[in-house]
Amino acid sequence: MKLAILAVEGCMHSAIAGVADILLLANHVMQQSGAKPRFSWQTLSLDGRPVRAGGGQMIAVDGATDSARASMRSSSLAISSITSRRRGCNRNMPGPAPGSGSSTPTAG
Repeated sequence: MKLAILAVEGCMHSAIAGVADILLLANHVMQQSGAKPRFSWQTLSLDGRPVRAGGGQMIAVDGATDSARASMRSSSLAISSITSRRRGCNRNMPGPAPGSGSSTPTAG
């Protein structure tokens, strides 16, 4: 089964990597049981350019959604990534609790 993982600006990097990890693990389990791997996937963006995740990491992609449509068969499925409400997911993360003694600076 051919799958597409859609990466969009501001997405959670773990949403992209987590889906790929699950598919990789599923293929590994199938191989261990003597079956052929059933999943292949591409990470795509709308325009084919890398996207910046909410935490600031750049996510490399394999191509654009338009170019992938031609090469993928009807068994394909687009998986949309999770995005934050605001740009920059790390800004939504709470900092250390007041009085916790942490000197680690928070984003913001």
